[in-house]
Amino acid sequence: MEKGGKVMGVQDQMIAAHALANESVLVMSDKAFEFLPNLISEN
Repeated sequence: MEKGGKVMGVQDQMIAAHALANESVLVMSDKAFEFLPNLISEN
């Protein structure tokens, strides 16, 4: 993430990790999660 110039906050990392670990859909309106390829998200 940092190599691509994108830095994610600690709280956002924990939210994404939780969603990925549980194979859940993350419902959000924040673009911070858009560049995570394995994360399923809905706006």
